[in-house]
This record gives sequence, structure tokens and C-alpha cells, in this order.
Amino acid sequence: MAEYNSETESLPLYKQQLIKKYKSKLDSLLEKYPHFSYTFSDIKLNNNITNLLMHMGVKPHTINAQSSDTLMKYIPLWLFNKNLVLFHYKVEKKEGNIINILRAIKRHVTKVPFENLVPVFFSTLSEKKQIEIFRLLGGFGIKHVIFLTPNTAVDTTIEELFEELSLLNEKIESEKKKKPAIDTALPPLANLDQYKDYVLEAESLMENGKFEKAIEIFTKAIDLNPDFDSLLHRGDAYYKSKQFMYALQDYREASKLHQKESEPLAKMSSCCFKLVRDAVKSGNTEKAKQFVAIGMKAMKNAKEKVDEFIKKNSDKPELIPEHPYKDVFASLIDSDVRGLGMYEVEDELNKLTQVVMQESGEVNYLDSSIDIDIRIDYAILLTRNKEYEKAEHIFRKIIKENPDSVGPAFNNFAVELRKNGNNGKAFEVYSELVRFPNVPDKEIIVENLKIAGVKFALELRDDFKMEKAINVYKIILSNKPKGKEWVLCECAMAFLETQDQANASSRLMEAIYINPTIVKSQRLKQMYPDLLNLQEEMVKKLTLGLSM
Repeated sequence: MAEYNSETESLPLYKQQLIKKYKSKLDSLLEKYPHFSYTFSDIKLNNNITNLLMHMGVKPHTINAQSSDTLMKYIPLWLFNKNLVLFHYKVEKKEGNIINILRAIKRHVTKVPFENLVPVFFSTLSEKKQIEIFRLLGGFGIKHVIFLTPNTAVDTTIEELFEELSLLNEKIESEKKKKPAIDTALPPLANLDQYKDYVLEAESLMENGKFEKAIEIFTKAIDLNPDFDSLLHRGDAYYKSKQFMYALQDYREASKLHQKESEPLAKMSSCCFKLVRDAVKSGNTEKAKQFVAIGMKAMKNAKEKVDEFIKKNSDKPELIPEHPYKDVFASLIDSDVRGLGMYEVEDELNKLTQVVMQESGEVNYLDSSIDIDIRIDYAILLTRNKEYEKAEHIFRKIIKENPDSVGPAFNNFAVELRKNGNNGKAFEVYSELVRFPNVPDKEIIVENLKIAGVKFALELRDDFKMEKAINVYKIILSNKPKGKEWVLCECAMAFLETQDQANASSRLMEAIYINPTIVKSQRLKQMYPDLLNLQEEMVKKLTLGLSM
């Protein structure tokens, strides 16, 4: 901090007195914020503040312009640099008020941190009006506001401002000394530490994939205090360990505690659709229908909660999360009933998906600042709705920004393509994915490449595109999949269909060399009778050759 020196002594007497009076009062504030930023419409006031702050040892940053465009440019920059920002905005007819400016900033720079922004008002407002302003500004995370007396001399205004900054300094100091408040929803004080220890331990176990142990520890925490977060997190542990009925029960209990929250409802829906699939596999169609009804209701309720919240806060965008439908997105992804013969449910889910995506369409999912899981979820839903070009654009942008994300990004893309019956595009994606160095779970990717490729090659053969089909088989074989002999059989069949018996025989001989038992297998007899005939001809020719 700058000392009182000869330069300070050259200032007018009233400024020297201000510095002597307030320097010690502002010492800790100026130490915490060595950079001050501010904008006042009065240029004389701006210049005087700059002069005083410089002699107090801080670096001032200021602009005189009051246009909304200029403010929207500089204020986020100052805040991201962690400056203390004093923001006075003189209302003009076309520009709106300070709340509108803050909302505009948040719309353009969604993650701007407003904690260090201190709005300054030149107004003598009633206590009721001040409380209303505090409430509105609190939605942005703003904690402090300064009210100055209007229409006073510059010297008076400066002293009043520094007095308010002194009070701000005292508030910050007192907040440091305060002990953290105890959440009244937590268990009695005697059990508080034990409860916290259980929660921290369970969360650590979750991060390490030890879900069964996490369930055990969360249960101990819930025995002390069955609160919303612990129930929700234990539900997550049950869900990840595929105990969907128990997860459903925990999410239902969490929803009862916070009835306005959409997250537990969305997760209830995810559980129900997992149970739908299990019920169909076991042949219990009635139970499957019951879970569909519960799941659809929970998902629609989750969406309605989000809709209600957005509508209620339409004039306060600062209160609306960046991605309010993210939990509904995740639920829609889990509600996949393709391949179960539930076509009416599938249509209903597709319509709901389109509505949710349309309502969240203002978000730019190419933006790298958005959470990667949310971007992948959105791209998955695009793929499911056969908007392949848009989905691929997002997936490729994610991979370009972070090559390590190629596995989850491309694998999710290819899985959705396969489920939609687009085996050709899925094969193309897997072929690209498998070429990435150090891609995780490469054996699984190769297996998926084989499955998609074999189906795609059959489609090509049905369309009499034999050369392309054979090339697909060659790509599959070059990646050395498991069960390579059966891919060779498929390739041999393709050659037979082109009347190329020599290449067909060569592929069949290679398959038999890899697995000699296939000539006696039921699979060869049932699926490839032509190859069995070819093998018999090969044996006859070989026997005849040896006897000559």
C-alpha cells in the first residue's frame, strides 16, 4: 500500500484530509482488491476518484462512456479479473435501467461472476424500495449496494462514497470472522460432524465407482438425517449399481421433500424406463405398461416444473439456470424403448423430445463453455431424432476441443445410429474412432465396428453393391475382431454371389484355419449351406489332386 508522501502533500488540503481519514479504514479492502474499476456519468467525479485511489496505492480502471454496449464490454472483463467494480448507471430513455443492463450482460456472458460488483445509486429511496432493489440484485449474486445523496457537490459525494466503502470494508471483515451457519435441516449438533463425515466418505466412494459401499455409508447418513441431498445421492448409487427399484424409492422420497425440484422426478422416470426394459425381457408386459405410465408421468411432471420455473422468472433471467432442461434431457436419453415393440410409447417420447429440444433451442451447444455431458446429451437426442448433421457437428466440435472425449462422444453417436438402423453411418463413425491413438475400450469398439459393419455389408449386398460390401469386410478384418472366422464366412459368401469362387474358397480356407471346428458347427450348416457345399468341393478337389 502506498505511503503518505510528498506527492500526496502536493494535493489540495481536502484531498489530503480524505486520504488520512479513509486510508486506514480501507486498508484491508484495498489489500483484497488492489484493482478498482468504476464508471460514473459525472466526469469530474470520475477524475477525482481516480486521483484519490492512485494516492491510496490501488490501480484504478475507469470509463466515462455510459452506453449499454460499452458497459457490457468492460464490466464482464473487470469482473473476470476479480476487480472491485463500482457500477453507477445513469438511466437514459432508450437504455433501460441497471437491472436490464445486468440481465443483458448475463445473456451475453452467461458465467460472469457478479459477486464483486457494487451498484451505486444516487437516490434517497424508501426502506421498502431499497429492500426491493436488494432482492432484484440478489438474484445476480450481488451482496452489496451503495446509495448516495443526489445533487450534492463533488467533494461531498466523494466523502459519502468513501464512507460507504468503509462500511463495506467492515462488512467484509465481519463476514470473515463469522462462523459458518449451521443448516437447520441437518441433524442435531451432537450428530452433525458424524453426518458430514458419512456424506464426504460416501461421495468419495461414488467418485471411485464403489457404489455398493457408498450405499452403505449414505444409509448411515440418512439414518441420522433423511435429507433431500442424501436421498438423491443414495438413489444415484442404487441407479449406478442397477438396483432401479431401490433408486426409484429414494428419488420418490427426495421429491416429496422438495416438491418444486425437477431433478428427482426426472430420475424417477429414468428408473421406470430401465424397469420397463427388465419387465419386457422377463415377459411381464403388464408390469412394463405400469412402469411406462409412471415413467411418462414423472418425466412430464419434471418438464412442467422447469416450465413453471422459467415462466415465473421470465423477467428475471439471472435466476434461471444455464440449462434448465438438463435433467429432462438425461431422462429422455434413458427412456429408450426402441426394439421393445412399444411403438406408441416410442412416438410419444419422440414428440416430447422434440418439444423439449425446441424449448431449449436458444442455447448454443457448440459453445465450449457448456458442460460436455450436457452437449453430448443434446447431440444424442438430435441423433435419436435423425438430425444427424447437427448432431455430428456438435460431436466433432467436442472432439476438436478435447481429443480425450472422442470415446464417449463418437461411441454415443454410433450407438444411436445403430439403434436407428443407420448401420452405414455407424460403421463409418466406428472406423474413424478405432483409428484414434490410445482410445479406451478399443476391444469393445472393434466389436461394435464388426456388428455395425456386418449389418451394413448385408444391406450393400441386398442392394447389389458387392464391391463396397467386400471392402467393408476387409476393414472389419483389418481390425482383428473376435470371431474373425465368421466375418471371413460373410466375405466368402459375398465373393460367391459375384461368382468369384477362387476368392470365396480362399476366405473359407482362412476361416477354417483359424477355427477348424466350424465345418462341423450347426451355425455353418444353418446360415452358410453354400459354404458347406464349397468346402466339400474343396475337399474333393484336394483328394483328387493327391490321388493323381
